[in-house]
Amino acid sequence: MPSLAKQFTKEQIESALEYIIENNIPLTPSTVHDLAYKGLKFPPKDVVRWAAKLAKLKDIDSYSLSGGANTNEPLKKLGFTIVEKNADFFGSLIEEYKNHLLKNGLSNEIYKWHLVEEFKGRPSMNASNFTEEIKTINFANLVYGVGIGAIRHLAKALPNEYKKCFNILFDETLSIATRVSEFNSHVTTIYRTLVPELNRSAHHDERTTATFLTYHNPDKYTFYKDSFYQILCKRLGIKPKGKGEKYEHYLQIVEEFITDYISVDKVLIQLVNNQKLEDCYVDSNYKILAQDILYTILEKQNMTFANLVEEITTILSDDAASNVRIITKKIESIKGSEWIKLGDQHNVIRGSVAHYEISLDKKSQVITVSLHFEEKPNNKRFLEFIGEDLPSDLHWIKWYDAHSIGVNQSFKLGQDNLASDVLESVMSIEKRYGDIVREIIENNFMNRNYINHHTQITVKHPKNQILYGPPGTGKTYNTINKALEIINDEEVNQLDWDNRSAVKALFDRKLESGQIAFTTFHQSLSYEDFIEGIKPQAPSADSGSLSYEVEPGIFKLICETAANTTVVKKQNKETFDQASFFKMSIGGKNRPDIHDWCLENNVIGLGYGNDKNFDGFKNLTDWGAYRDKFASTYPELVAESRYHIQAMFIFQRMKIGDVVVITKGNHVIDAIGKITSEYYWDDSTPTEYTQFRKVEWLAKNINQTPAIFFNKNISQQTIYEFYEADVKRQAFESFFSTAPTKDKNYVLIIDEINRGNVSAIFGELITLIEESKRKGNEEALEVTLPYSKEKFSIPNNVFIIGTMNTADRSVEALDTALRRRFAFTEMLPKPSLLADQIFEEVSLQIVLEKINERIEILLDADHQIGHSYLINVDNLSELADAFNNCILPLLQEYFYHDEEKIYLVLGKGFIKPKVIPYDVAAIFPAIDNLNIRLPYLKQGFEILTVDETTIINALYSLLGNA
Repeated sequence: MPSLAKQFTKEQIESALEYIIENNIPLTPSTVHDLAYKGLKFPPKDVVRWAAKLAKLKDIDSYSLSGGANTNEPLKKLGFTIVEKNADFFGSLIEEYKNHLLKNGLSNEIYKWHLVEEFKGRPSMNASNFTEEIKTINFANLVYGVGIGAIRHLAKALPNEYKKCFNILFDETLSIATRVSEFNSHVTTIYRTLVPELNRSAHHDERTTATFLTYHNPDKYTFYKDSFYQILCKRLGIKPKGKGEKYEHYLQIVEEFITDYISVDKVLIQLVNNQKLEDCYVDSNYKILAQDILYTILEKQNMTFANLVEEITTILSDDAASNVRIITKKIESIKGSEWIKLGDQHNVIRGSVAHYEISLDKKSQVITVSLHFEEKPNNKRFLEFIGEDLPSDLHWIKWYDAHSIGVNQSFKLGQDNLASDVLESVMSIEKRYGDIVREIIENNFMNRNYINHHTQITVKHPKNQILYGPPGTGKTYNTINKALEIINDEEVNQLDWDNRSAVKALFDRKLESGQIAFTTFHQSLSYEDFIEGIKPQAPSADSGSLSYEVEPGIFKLICETAANTTVVKKQNKETFDQASFFKMSIGGKNRPDIHDWCLENNVIGLGYGNDKNFDGFKNLTDWGAYRDKFASTYPELVAESRYHIQAMFIFQRMKIGDVVVITKGNHVIDAIGKITSEYYWDDSTPTEYTQFRKVEWLAKNINQTPAIFFNKNISQQTIYEFYEADVKRQAFESFFSTAPTKDKNYVLIIDEINRGNVSAIFGELITLIEESKRKGNEEALEVTLPYSKEKFSIPNNVFIIGTMNTADRSVEALDTALRRRFAFTEMLPKPSLLADQIFEEVSLQIVLEKINERIEILLDADHQIGHSYLINVDNLSELADAFNNCILPLLQEYFYHDEEKIYLVLGKGFIKPKVIPYDVAAIFPAIDNLNIRLPYLKQGFEILTVDETTIINALYSLLGNA
């Protein structure tokens, strides 16, 4: 039988290997030999099997597939490397490299040996003109282009200071890590005198530093690149080092590689010597050779699109002056293609209207660069304004209904200088067409939504607004966008609006921090829930009885938070990592004088313990011993309340660095502090308290709800420690991660605002929500609240966003007082958003348009169906579920007991008439004895459940095609 392995070309075997790698195919381990490919090892027989599967080879059983020479020899003849099973990682690298040399030689990489020979010993510390010394060194592609620019800038502007940095780098008495770190630090310091902006890098990374060291002393050092260092560590199963330590670690690995493998492989050394020319550096220590093996096999032949994106990100992060930025590092893909989007530094070219794109064709491994115009209804306008004639190196690309400006030059994954060359192409388009495209966008596309999402232009938002429309039109979805637009802080301005996960994550953080509040109106919601009311409080350990407090509602809480002059000190994550958390009242609402005095004097005071001094108890950490000593020493306090013991024990047990949360009542956190001293007794304060601990106030006057920081309600107990499970440490870290912004905006979202009795819920505050009546305005008003008797007004930095489902109640039916105080934005179904969703020639856009046309005739426009029910449908199963679980139940609600209209809307594929029995007398035999007419039998209908096999025919029926 002929060998199966002989039936394939090299390209077919490589395709099988790439398919196995890309899809992480599990393989059966071989016994003796492996096929070495891109630094990985594969069982040869399984590779051949997959080649047969992918080639759809018929009659496989007529070929032989056995181990050993039957499979290995044909693979070797195709140029593949077969290694012994026990051969290690470095051994397989060398075997692959030998095959590479036999086939390709050193033609593409020999320039490194040439450059080292020409520039060894440079830069020279004896050079009289250091500017000229640096200027005449050719770094080729061994340093990023922006790095070369920074090097020459420093050498020209500050030659003496720059030269001193190299004295550190070339000081062999110091460790590599120390020299790399000190060199980078000194270079950055002098660079700041030229370029003071902190976001501008000096571009002297470890790759640049390694190049300097290699040129200066090639017998000891070699070139370095982070991308293949990371791959190398991964292949060896070791953890990469951190910044400043990578090059030293890399050199250690290289030294072992040379000693154990390269230096003893005479065949390898002879192959390399045969390739080089006379004017090349004599690499007797094999440093340059080791780097070339690692680079060629691990990166050049193993380059992925993700590697390219990572390298582009590194270049751009080191070049803050660049006009382009990666919008998101997340790689997008469809079958056969991968791409990333880039934007400009003005945040105009970055969204769905226009963006730069770097894309990979997976099959050909070809990289292309384009300026992409994606909005289908509008992208032709770019063609009209720019014109069809482009420079010779560019051309127009038509992608479905969209147009792009493409670069004629394409790039191959794995080619030299790929990241730099690709970025240069992007910058070439930006330089020639960036200003033109920005002008077109600003003049033609800058509607309010685009401005909000893609620029940092400030938009005036109404203080009170309602998004209204039929169900499924994205009202609640869009409140997230609008709330973040209103907040408009640094995090929002840096947000990638095209990344919905990032948008929702930021919204959730703002919700957790209390800057956004969310509630839903319903028929049982009252003024007491929304503004304030008297609520029962559970008995605590120190009170022991049920009590009642005036509890603020969600609207009062957010207004008080927005109105307060909050003081927050930015904190590192470490502040909260090891701390224990305590709740404490230091006077609270009942003794505001003591509360305020403690805040002003950076202390926490405890009323329990009365005027007794507990210095002698500080070292008692055992509860039993503490309790017994307390009871015997101060029996009068125990007789008054046994809680004296517990309160003092907790107060003294707090450690320096622990976090104490100060409350006002059970529903407001007013301050957060960090313990900075041990317990002390002081009877000289203007308060009656004598038990104290010093604190550093991290936040004061914050007026936050406990739910932001804890998973449980606050109790009345004066002092207690929180259980670990109840503390939201991440919420503390988030709250203190940035210093507060003065007068920052707060947003209250009221979902389904028309389902509540708005007049009763807002009460007297319905007047105060008007913009002119807000606090600080000329016609500002305040009221006295009925339960707390507090003066109350609504601050200018509180915004209300409501949503309203018109299928529940029309806008006209709303309270007139509400309607005149809110701006209304109608949100209608947008079938055009479904234009790309076509299943077996059935367009969901046309389906939704047809359904809504019929609903509007049978009911009204308020009861249309929104696009959101279908927008995330990706397959027939999901499409069937959308009709079964969403659209049909909604229509049943609209046409209650009137299934005939559902039949008119959807057609016989979703609902069918029941057969009416004509022999009514047989069903009702008693009717013969009565002088009455036969009863009218209404046509009955049966709702059908569709699935992935029937949904298309049902939609054909709906559209009238069947």
